[in-house]
Amino acid sequence: MGMRVSEIKELQTALAPSVFRKRFWRFAGFRATFDKRNLVRELTKFIGDRTLGSEDLKTGLCIITKRLDTGSAWTLSNNPKGHFWETCPNGTFTGNKHYPLVNIVRASAAAPHFFDPESIDIVDGEPPGLFIDGALTPHNNPAFQLFMLATLPQYGISWPANARDLMIVSIGTGSYRSALAAKDLRWAGNIGMTLMALTAQMSESQHLIATLMTWLGDCPVEWPLGLDLPNLGKTHPPSGPMFKYLRYDVLLESRWLEETLGLKLSQRQLASFRRIDVPTNMAAFFSLGEKAAALQIKHADLT
Repeated sequence: MGMRVSEIKELQTALAPSVFRKRFWRFAGFRATFDKRNLVRELTKFIGDRTLGSEDLKTGLCIITKRLDTGSAWTLSNNPKGHFWETCPNGTFTGNKHYPLVNIVRASAAAPHFFDPESIDIVDGEPPGLFIDGALTPHNNPAFQLFMLATLPQYGISWPANARDLMIVSIGTGSYRSALAAKDLRWAGNIGMTLMALTAQMSESQHLIATLMTWLGDCPVEWPLGLDLPNLGKTHPPSGPMFKYLRYDVLLESRWLEETLGLKLSQRQLASFRRIDVPTNMAAFFSLGEKAAALQIKHADLT
Protein backbone atom coordinates (compact mmCIF):
# COMPACT_ATOMS: atom_id res chain seq x y z
CA MET A 1 0.00 0.00 0.00
CA GLY A 2 3.05 2.27 -0.15
CA MET A 3 3.55 2.78 3.59
CA ARG A 4 7.07 3.59 4.78
CA VAL A 5 8.77 1.31 7.29
CA SER A 6 8.63 4.12 9.86
CA GLU A 7 4.86 4.30 9.40
CA ILE A 8 4.49 0.53 9.78
CA LYS A 9 6.55 0.68 12.99
CA GLU A 10 4.27 3.38 14.41
CA LEU A 11 1.22 1.40 13.35
CA GLN A 12 2.44 -1.80 14.99
CA THR A 13 3.39 0.02 18.19
CA ALA A 14 -0.10 1.49 18.45
CA LEU A 15 -1.92 -1.65 17.31
CA ALA A 16 -0.40 -4.26 19.64
CA PRO A 17 -1.65 -2.94 23.02
CA SER A 18 -5.19 -2.72 21.65
CA VAL A 19 -5.16 -6.17 20.03
CA PHE A 20 -3.41 -8.06 22.84
CA ARG A 21 -5.73 -6.84 25.60
CA LYS A 22 -6.99 -9.60 27.85
CA ARG A 23 -10.44 -9.78 29.40
CA PHE A 24 -10.86 -11.35 32.83
CA TRP A 25 -13.88 -13.37 31.67
CA ARG A 26 -11.97 -15.16 28.88
CA PHE A 27 -10.93 -18.32 30.70
CA ALA A 28 -8.01 -20.20 29.16
CA GLY A 29 -9.09 -23.40 27.42
CA PHE A 30 -12.71 -22.24 26.98
CA ARG A 31 -12.38 -19.08 24.89
CA ALA A 32 -9.63 -17.56 22.79
CA THR A 33 -7.39 -15.34 24.88
CA PHE A 34 -8.07 -12.21 22.84
CA ASP A 35 -11.16 -10.73 21.21
CA LYS A 36 -10.78 -10.86 17.43
CA ARG A 37 -12.98 -7.78 17.07
CA ASN A 38 -10.14 -5.61 18.36
CA LEU A 39 -7.85 -6.86 15.59
CA VAL A 40 -10.53 -6.48 12.92
CA ARG A 41 -11.22 -2.92 14.05
CA GLU A 42 -7.53 -1.95 13.93
CA LEU A 43 -6.96 -3.59 10.54
CA THR A 44 -10.02 -1.90 9.06
CA LYS A 45 -8.63 1.52 10.02
CA PHE A 46 -5.91 1.38 7.37
CA ILE A 47 -6.99 -1.44 5.01
CA GLY A 48 -10.59 -0.29 4.68
CA ASP A 49 -12.73 -2.22 2.21
CA ARG A 50 -9.86 -3.23 -0.10
CA THR A 51 -9.94 -6.72 -1.59
CA LEU A 52 -7.11 -8.94 -2.77
CA GLY A 53 -7.83 -7.62 -6.26
CA SER A 54 -7.71 -3.90 -5.37
CA GLU A 55 -5.79 -2.01 -8.04
CA ASP A 56 -4.03 0.31 -5.59
CA LEU A 57 -1.92 -2.52 -4.14
CA LYS A 58 1.58 -1.57 -5.28
CA THR A 59 3.24 -5.01 -5.13
CA GLY A 60 2.57 -8.66 -5.56
CA LEU A 61 1.03 -9.99 -2.36
CA CYS A 62 0.75 -13.52 -0.99
CA ILE A 63 -0.92 -14.48 2.28
CA ILE A 64 -0.92 -18.02 3.65
CA THR A 65 -3.59 -19.39 5.96
CA LYS A 66 -4.97 -22.79 6.90
CA ARG A 67 -8.59 -23.75 6.24
CA LEU A 68 -9.76 -25.84 9.19
CA ASP A 69 -12.96 -27.26 7.76
CA THR A 70 -11.09 -28.84 4.83
CA GLY A 71 -7.70 -29.30 6.51
CA SER A 72 -5.89 -27.58 3.64
CA ALA A 73 -3.28 -24.84 3.36
CA TRP A 74 -4.41 -21.87 1.27
CA THR A 75 -1.98 -19.70 -0.66
CA LEU A 76 -3.88 -16.52 -1.52
CA SER A 77 -2.13 -14.12 -3.89
CA ASN A 78 -3.03 -11.20 -6.10
CA ASN A 79 -1.68 -13.05 -9.12
CA PRO A 80 -4.31 -12.46 -11.85
CA LYS A 81 -3.15 -15.63 -13.63
CA GLY A 82 -3.97 -17.77 -10.60
CA HIS A 83 -6.40 -20.65 -11.06
CA PHE A 84 -8.88 -19.33 -8.47
CA TRP A 85 -8.54 -15.62 -9.27
CA GLU A 86 -11.89 -15.19 -10.99
CA THR A 87 -15.24 -16.41 -9.69
CA CYS A 88 -16.22 -19.75 -11.21
CA PRO A 89 -19.02 -19.26 -13.80
CA ASN A 90 -21.07 -22.09 -12.27
CA GLY A 91 -20.80 -20.55 -8.79
CA THR A 92 -18.77 -23.33 -7.15
CA PHE A 93 -16.44 -20.77 -5.55
CA THR A 94 -15.90 -17.03 -5.17
CA GLY A 95 -12.78 -15.74 -6.93
CA ASN A 96 -9.81 -14.83 -4.73
CA LYS A 97 -9.80 -11.29 -6.13
CA HIS A 98 -13.04 -10.59 -4.23
CA TYR A 99 -11.86 -11.66 -0.75
CA PRO A 100 -11.68 -8.70 1.67
CA LEU A 101 -8.07 -8.06 2.70
CA VAL A 102 -9.07 -7.47 6.31
CA ASN A 103 -10.50 -10.99 6.55
CA ILE A 104 -7.51 -12.63 4.85
CA VAL A 105 -4.97 -10.84 7.02
CA ARG A 106 -7.02 -11.62 10.11
CA ALA A 107 -7.19 -15.27 9.08
CA SER A 108 -3.42 -15.48 8.67
CA ALA A 109 -3.01 -14.15 12.21
CA ALA A 110 -5.67 -16.34 13.85
CA ALA A 111 -3.29 -18.36 15.99
CA PRO A 112 -5.20 -21.04 17.96
CA HIS A 113 -5.56 -20.30 21.68
CA PHE A 114 -4.96 -16.59 21.02
CA PHE A 115 -7.72 -15.82 18.48
CA ASP A 116 -10.87 -17.49 17.18
CA PRO A 117 -10.83 -18.73 13.55
CA GLU A 118 -11.84 -16.32 10.80
CA SER A 119 -14.96 -17.07 8.73
CA ILE A 120 -14.76 -16.33 4.99
CA ASP A 121 -17.57 -16.92 2.50
CA ILE A 122 -16.39 -19.23 -0.30
CA VAL A 123 -19.58 -20.49 -1.97
CA ASP A 124 -22.94 -18.72 -1.94
CA GLY A 125 -25.50 -20.56 0.16
CA GLU A 126 -22.96 -22.76 1.95
CA PRO A 127 -21.34 -22.38 5.40
CA PRO A 128 -18.24 -20.16 5.37
CA GLY A 129 -14.73 -21.56 5.48
CA LEU A 130 -12.93 -21.46 8.83
CA PHE A 131 -9.36 -20.19 8.65
CA ILE A 132 -6.46 -20.03 11.13
CA ASP A 133 -2.85 -18.87 11.25
CA GLY A 134 -0.70 -19.91 8.28
CA ALA A 135 2.04 -20.93 10.73
CA LEU A 136 0.01 -24.13 11.21
CA THR A 137 0.82 -25.16 7.63
CA PRO A 138 4.16 -26.44 6.25
CA HIS A 139 4.76 -22.83 5.20
CA ASN A 140 5.48 -21.28 8.60
CA ASN A 141 8.37 -19.74 6.71
CA PRO A 142 6.66 -19.14 3.34
CA ALA A 143 9.89 -18.64 1.35
CA PHE A 144 9.80 -21.99 -0.49
CA GLN A 145 6.10 -21.66 -1.34
CA LEU A 146 6.75 -18.16 -2.71
CA PHE A 147 9.64 -19.53 -4.79
CA MET A 148 7.30 -22.11 -6.33
CA LEU A 149 4.59 -19.49 -6.87
CA ALA A 150 7.05 -17.28 -8.75
CA THR A 151 8.70 -19.96 -10.90
CA LEU A 152 6.42 -22.95 -11.56
CA PRO A 153 4.65 -22.45 -14.91
CA GLN A 154 1.39 -23.84 -13.48
CA TYR A 155 1.04 -20.63 -11.42
CA GLY A 156 1.36 -18.48 -14.54
CA ILE A 157 4.26 -16.21 -13.49
CA SER A 158 7.24 -18.33 -14.64
CA TRP A 159 10.16 -16.20 -13.48
CA PRO A 160 13.60 -17.65 -14.38
CA ALA A 161 15.02 -19.76 -11.55
CA ASN A 162 18.65 -18.73 -11.22
CA ALA A 163 20.70 -16.63 -8.80
CA ARG A 164 21.25 -13.86 -11.36
CA ASP A 165 17.57 -13.04 -11.84
CA LEU A 166 15.82 -14.08 -8.64
CA MET A 167 16.48 -12.91 -5.07
CA ILE A 168 14.44 -14.06 -2.07
CA VAL A 169 14.73 -12.05 1.15
CA SER A 170 13.26 -13.82 4.17
CA ILE A 171 12.83 -11.87 7.42
CA GLY A 172 12.05 -13.82 10.57
CA THR A 173 10.36 -12.66 13.77
CA GLY A 174 12.59 -14.56 16.20
CA SER A 175 12.99 -18.33 16.21
CA TYR A 176 13.85 -21.04 18.72
CA ARG A 177 13.41 -24.74 19.36
CA SER A 178 10.80 -25.52 21.98
CA ALA A 179 11.76 -28.12 24.57
CA LEU A 180 10.10 -29.84 27.52
CA ALA A 181 12.22 -31.38 30.27
CA ALA A 182 11.18 -34.74 31.73
CA LYS A 183 10.72 -33.16 35.17
CA ASP A 184 8.12 -30.80 33.74
CA LEU A 185 5.96 -33.47 32.13
CA ARG A 186 3.68 -34.01 35.10
CA TRP A 187 2.91 -30.28 35.30
CA ALA A 188 2.27 -29.85 31.57
CA GLY A 189 -0.74 -32.17 31.31
CA ASN A 190 -2.17 -33.48 28.05
CA ILE A 191 -3.17 -30.05 26.75
CA GLY A 192 0.24 -28.61 27.58
CA MET A 193 2.07 -31.44 25.85
CA THR A 194 -0.20 -31.12 22.80
CA LEU A 195 0.55 -27.40 22.52
CA MET A 196 4.26 -28.07 23.01
CA ALA A 197 4.24 -30.73 20.28
CA LEU A 198 2.41 -28.36 17.93
CA THR A 199 4.94 -25.59 18.59
CA ALA A 200 7.79 -28.04 17.99
CA GLN A 201 6.22 -29.13 14.69
CA MET A 202 6.02 -25.50 13.56
CA SER A 203 9.69 -25.09 14.44
CA GLU A 204 10.63 -28.23 12.50
CA SER A 205 8.72 -27.01 9.43
CA GLN A 206 10.64 -23.76 9.58
CA HIS A 207 13.92 -25.66 9.98
CA LEU A 208 13.16 -27.82 6.93
CA ILE A 209 12.41 -24.77 4.80
CA ALA A 210 15.67 -23.14 5.94
CA THR A 211 17.57 -26.26 4.89
CA LEU A 212 15.89 -26.43 1.47
CA MET A 213 16.38 -22.73 0.77
CA THR A 214 20.05 -22.81 1.80
CA TRP A 215 20.70 -25.86 -0.39
CA LEU A 216 18.78 -24.66 -3.45
CA GLY A 217 19.95 -21.06 -3.24
CA ASP A 218 23.11 -18.98 -3.01
CA CYS A 219 23.01 -17.97 0.67
CA PRO A 220 25.76 -15.55 1.80
CA VAL A 221 24.15 -15.17 5.25
CA GLU A 222 24.88 -18.49 6.95
CA TRP A 223 22.50 -20.04 9.49
CA PRO A 224 23.03 -23.06 11.75
CA LEU A 225 20.98 -25.93 10.35
CA GLY A 226 21.65 -28.65 12.93
CA LEU A 227 24.30 -31.05 14.14
CA ASP A 228 24.02 -33.24 11.06
CA LEU A 229 24.17 -30.23 8.71
CA PRO A 230 26.37 -27.67 10.49
CA ASN A 231 26.96 -25.71 7.29
CA LEU A 232 25.80 -26.39 3.75
CA GLY A 233 28.26 -23.80 2.49
CA LYS A 234 28.39 -23.90 -1.28
CA THR A 235 26.54 -27.21 -1.58
CA HIS A 236 24.03 -26.74 -4.40
CA PRO A 237 22.05 -28.88 -6.86
CA PRO A 238 24.02 -30.01 -9.95
CA SER A 239 22.33 -27.30 -12.02
CA GLY A 240 23.57 -24.62 -9.64
CA PRO A 241 21.74 -22.26 -7.26
CA MET A 242 18.19 -21.44 -8.32
CA PHE A 243 18.03 -18.07 -6.55
CA LYS A 244 19.90 -15.82 -4.18
CA TYR A 245 18.64 -16.31 -0.65
CA LEU A 246 19.01 -13.83 2.20
CA ARG A 247 17.67 -14.89 5.59
CA TYR A 248 17.61 -12.40 8.46
CA ASP A 249 16.46 -13.43 11.92
CA VAL A 250 17.21 -13.49 15.64
CA LEU A 251 17.64 -16.79 17.45
CA LEU A 252 15.91 -16.46 20.80
CA GLU A 253 18.41 -18.78 22.46
CA SER A 254 20.77 -17.80 25.29
CA ARG A 255 24.01 -18.93 23.66
CA TRP A 256 23.32 -17.32 20.28
CA LEU A 257 22.21 -14.02 21.83
CA GLU A 258 25.33 -13.83 23.99
CA GLU A 259 27.84 -14.92 21.35
CA THR A 260 26.32 -12.98 18.46
CA LEU A 261 24.75 -9.87 20.00
CA GLY A 262 26.58 -9.75 23.34
CA LEU A 263 23.31 -9.97 25.29
CA LYS A 264 22.88 -11.97 28.48
CA LEU A 265 19.24 -12.70 29.21
CA SER A 266 17.81 -14.51 32.18
CA GLN A 267 15.63 -17.55 31.50
CA ARG A 268 12.66 -15.49 32.61
CA GLN A 269 13.44 -12.74 30.09
CA LEU A 270 14.00 -15.31 27.37
CA ALA A 271 10.68 -17.02 28.08
CA SER A 272 8.91 -13.65 27.90
CA PHE A 273 10.58 -12.77 24.58
CA ARG A 274 9.38 -16.04 23.07
CA ARG A 275 5.74 -15.09 23.63
CA ILE A 276 3.79 -13.30 20.90
CA ASP A 277 1.29 -11.58 23.17
CA VAL A 278 3.40 -9.24 25.37
CA PRO A 279 3.25 -5.71 23.87
CA THR A 280 5.57 -4.33 26.55
CA ASN A 281 8.41 -6.26 24.89
CA MET A 282 8.13 -4.34 21.63
CA ALA A 283 10.85 -1.78 22.42
CA ALA A 284 13.22 -4.62 23.27
CA PHE A 285 12.27 -6.43 20.05
CA PHE A 286 13.07 -3.37 17.96
CA SER A 287 16.43 -3.14 19.71
CA LEU A 288 17.16 -6.82 19.02
CA GLY A 289 16.23 -6.37 15.38
CA GLU A 290 18.49 -3.34 14.99
CA LYS A 291 21.47 -5.14 16.55
CA ALA A 292 20.97 -8.20 14.36
CA ALA A 293 20.42 -6.13 11.22
CA ALA A 294 23.67 -4.23 11.79
CA LEU A 295 25.55 -7.55 11.66
CA GLN A 296 23.56 -9.46 9.05
CA ILE A 297 22.44 -7.00 6.40
CA LYS A 298 25.15 -5.98 3.92
CA HIS A 299 24.52 -3.70 0.99
CA ALA A 300 26.62 -5.85 -1.34
CA ASP A 301 24.32 -8.84 -0.74
CA LEU A 302 21.31 -6.86 -1.89
CA THR A 303 22.75 -5.92 -5.28
